Amino acid sequence: MNDKLMVTSCEIREVKEQAFSKLKSTNIGELNELDSLLSVVSFQFQSLMVQVTLFDVDNDVLQQYPIAIYGQTLLEPPRISAFNQTVLKAKILTQATLEPGPIYAFGLPLHITDYGDVGVLTLMLTTNIELSDQHIECLSLFSHAIEQILTTRLNRYRSDIISLSIAKIAEQKAITRHILLLEEVAKVSGVGGWEYDYATQELYITQRTREIHELPNDAQISLEDAFNFYAPEAQDDIRQAVEQAVNVTGIWFCELPFITAKGNRIWVRTSGKAVRENGAVVRLNGAFQDITAIREQEKQLKESEQLAKERSSELQTILANMSQGVAVFDKHSRLKYWNTPYVDILGHDPKQIHHGKLHLDLLKETVREHAQHLEPQQLFDEMQDHFQRGEPLRTKRELLDNRIVTILYSPLPDQGWIITVEDITEREIATSKIAHAAHHDTLTGLANRTLFNESLEKIVLSEEHHQNKCDTVLMLLDLDKFKQINDTHGHLVGDKILKAVAQRLVHAVRCTDVVARLGGDEFAVILSGHDKIYEIAISTAKRIQQTICKPYRIDKLQLKIGISIGLSLVKESDESISDVINRADLALYAVKNSGRNHFLFYDETLERKTNTK
Repeated sequence: MNDKLMVTSCEIREVKEQAFSKLKSTNIGELNELDSLLSVVSFQFQSLMVQVTLFDVDNDVLQQYPIAIYGQTLLEPPRISAFNQTVLKAKILTQATLEPGPIYAFGLPLHITDYGDVGVLTLMLTTNIELSDQHIECLSLFSHAIEQILTTRLNRYRSDIISLSIAKIAEQKAITRHILLLEEVAKVSGVGGWEYDYATQELYITQRTREIHELPNDAQISLEDAFNFYAPEAQDDIRQAVEQAVNVTGIWFCELPFITAKGNRIWVRTSGKAVRENGAVVRLNGAFQDITAIREQEKQLKESEQLAKERSSELQTILANMSQGVAVFDKHSRLKYWNTPYVDILGHDPKQIHHGKLHLDLLKETVREHAQHLEPQQLFDEMQDHFQRGEPLRTKRELLDNRIVTILYSPLPDQGWIITVEDITEREIATSKIAHAAHHDTLTGLANRTLFNESLEKIVLSEEHHQNKCDTVLMLLDLDKFKQINDTHGHLVGDKILKAVAQRLVHAVRCTDVVARLGGDEFAVILSGHDKIYEIAISTAKRIQQTICKPYRIDKLQLKIGISIGLSLVKESDESISDVINRADLALYAVKNSGRNHFLFYDETLERKTNTK
């Protein structure tokens, strides 16, 4: 008997090992429920990659077996493997920063009853996060859910292995060993066994089968009683399945609703085989398992999948109604999805847009190739550089039709990327107009007092000015007899004269000089950037006086005005623009007091005369 028990224990251990070996050999993508859960984990923590890895715990050298991966990582597999081993040894939630990247890794050991710590849940993030108690609790819940999925999968493998073992054992005459194995396996896997003998019409059930039925330990039931435990709507199904196995197929497999002896409604998985001797069925051998929890998990997964589909449909609707253009490219730079605004904003030919078109070809159709800093290949390389660092790229681009757009390139976990495009042409034009209006006179288009002050202040405060490397002259100009014309002929005529004066002033100076209207009939000119600035200023003042004093033909009227000009050099000692403005103003005041319509450079005698007065 002890030998038989020893053999049974060995076979139980072999079943465990076979089930775990089968789980280790699972190909990535086969466990749909696990992949769905990992996508939720990735979304919850905004992770670059989430991975479940199993370890061969029975070998001296740890071997790693990734069975589910969501997302992508820039790290080589050995770096991930080394981190996983660290997590497994630590037996607790472990954090690490991995290079290159940096990549922020989080790992949690996975524990399965009867197996111990067999794997690791690994998360890779591009952004470091401070794990709060809520984060830790959330990670723990996800790891428990993963452990439950793995346990369920192991139990299914063990159930399948055991079912085959039961069928094989049923053909053997060593009934005692067969019974012991069923009982021991039931304790380990939760699978009950039963056997029906056609000759004696006796039904033998294991202790686990009694527990699932919620029967007393000494209870005996008939085959008919066993059928009657199934829910009324399932009784025809189980009877037909067994009958089909006896008469045709030899085996059956069903998942059906079941009502226990205590009235509890559960779901069970039942499988079995008809054993023949000399062409006649002599026994029925079967396995019996409570799968209520599994069915609930499957229901939740289906609901999660349905929710994901609904969200995907909502997303498609949102994209279709967005004013922004959106396009998605795969890791091979090929177009996958796009909406109509993407085509319209970038000016693509809709007939030329198709799945699989290369992103670089699309760039060449829209980017101005003569703009060196916006060449398609350079844009593409810059985007890839940002993605390598885990960063998005935002650009502003001028298209072939002169429109201006902003484009945001954002990386996706599968190494592809999403592009968001917005036409900002009107916004840019409006911004430019606002900026121009803030610094220019609305009537003449000349610089206004704000721009004049900024330009003069920039010169006064410049390092070149204080090192006496930049010579500058300020001219303040007042129109003579303008008020008389304005009062006599009205503001419309006066405005036309001011516009004409502005044009003549612009043509009388160099393009690098600043011409401003300070208000009313007051103007200013800043002459700079010449080593003989004094001589330049004198000749410019003469030229201005000559051109301004020429007659003006306004609405069949021939009008004449004069101009008074006060000039001052910008000195190295000037600390603010008021210093040079005051001097030019004194010179202008002296011109007006001496008969007007000429120009005068400031000198210190003017200031003494003013103080004397």
